[in-house]
Parts: sequence; C-alpha cells; structure tokens
Amino acid sequence: MRFFSTSPARTAARRVSGPPLWAALLTGLITAAGTPLAQGAIVGINTPGTSFATINFDDTNSNGPPLGVTNTGPSTSPWNGSLISLALTTDPNTSDQASGDLTATFIPSSNTYGVSLSNILLTQPLPTTTGLALLSFSFNVQYQLDALGLPAQATLFPTFFLNGTVQTPPGSFAAFSGSLDYYGVDISGAFNWQDSVSYSGLWTTPGPFSATVTGSPTFGTTPLLMPNTVFEIQGSFKFQVDPATIGGYSLMVPEPGTWGLALAGGALTLVCRRFPRR
Repeated sequence: MRFFSTSPARTAARRVSGPPLWAALLTGLITAAGTPLAQGAIVGINTPGTSFATINFDDTNSNGPPLGVTNTGPSTSPWNGSLISLALTTDPNTSDQASGDLTATFIPSSNTYGVSLSNILLTQPLPTTTGLALLSFSFNVQYQLDALGLPAQATLFPTFFLNGTVQTPPGSFAAFSGSLDYYGVDISGAFNWQDSVSYSGLWTTPGPFSATVTGSPTFGTTPLLMPNTVFEIQGSFKFQVDPATIGGYSLMVPEPGTWGLALAGGALTLVCRRFPRR
C-alpha cells in the first residue's frame, strides 16, 4: 500500500546527497509501509443507522417447473462488520441452492481494511431448469479514523477466486458482477466519494471453469482523509446462474506487507539511479 505524505523531514532529506541517504530513506519507507507510528489509522467500525449487511437468495425467476420461491436471506442493521451468514438453502420447488458469508474487518490502529466473502455457492443443477437463480450481497460499513486521519494510499479491495460448471443447454451461463464505492472527508472538509471498484465475470462455455476476478478501480488510490472522521464503503455483489453452478471466496490481494515491500524496492531503485556508484 502507498502511505506517502510530504513532511519537513523528507524535504530536508532530499537536500542531502551521497550514500548515507539510502539507508535513511529506506528506513522511512519501510516504517511507513508498516504503519506503526504517526501514520493515521482505523480504530473501529461504527454502527450508524445507515450501516447494514444483507445476503439474499432470490429464486423467483427460476422455473423447474414450478416456479421457485423467495428465499430471503439474513439482514442486519446496524452492522458492525461481524459475520453474517446464509446457511445452505435449497429451493423446495426447483432444487436450486445458495449459501454465503460476509464480513468487514480492519487491523486495529492501522490503515488496513477489508471486505470478505466466503462459502459462496449458487447452483441451478438441473439442466431442464429455465430462468435465473440469483445470490446477492449488499452492505454499508463505516470505519472510524483516529486523530491523524487516514493517509493517501492505494485503494484496498478484494479479489475473487471462483469456479463452477456451466450446463449444456444453449444459452446457459454463470455470471458475477459487483461494485464498491468509497467515501470520506478529504481536505475540502466535505464527505465525498473518493473511489470506486467494479467487477465483472461471465462464463458461457459448457463444462467446468475456474477464474480469478479482480476489481477495476476508477482511480486506484484514496486521498488523505481528515482526522477524527469516518471512512465508508458501500458494496454490492451479484451471482447468477442459468443453469449452472458458481462458487468460491474472496481475499484482499495484494496483502498489506506486499505493498510495503514493493514500495521499498521501488524506492531503492530510484535512490540507486540518483546516486550511482563512483
């Protein structure tokens, strides 16, 4: 992750030339990548009335026959990010099934946050079934920032690892789509939209499939967010099958430590170019 901000110490450091600067610069970068001190941090998840989490299995457009039923999943409001789970649910009319878990997390006193989906399953197993089966996840989670705010950094978002099988009737498919929107109080002092991430996946070839689906951010970074304010993520993910099976889970990729190592390595390259061997 990128945790850079311009400080008088860094400005002064740029005026120093020669090899002694290398170690100092790298030490500062690695310290920033680890976000232990003077960095700004998330200290909690708030539960305003707008926070919620919902998992819904809608089989009303699936026709066995007969038509599927409304299999409404769990819904929590206000939501503090804790596990919300749809146990394996079977539609009694179509035999379609769905399950899934949703959590929102953070590393205390750090700038690392995450949204996680697991135990995802949506299946319309009978090739004679027509119409869509739908599994959806929706949420709004609000993180509390400390007295230093949150540094400008790479926008964090999950990568999905999915697999399944598309049935043989013509037009069969499995699909995945989703979006995340990030809000916070920036230097303007207003609570503004800061970034978004979109997801899309479609599988139409009969037979098994396996895929890694990563998000496409609008900017890829979030700006410096003000002290003692909130950072909010609104999200929605949808899985569809007709007839097919799709399942899997998500992870925050890359892990926070990977960003730190990448930044330190990049900085070393720049320093070496600036001060070649004599």
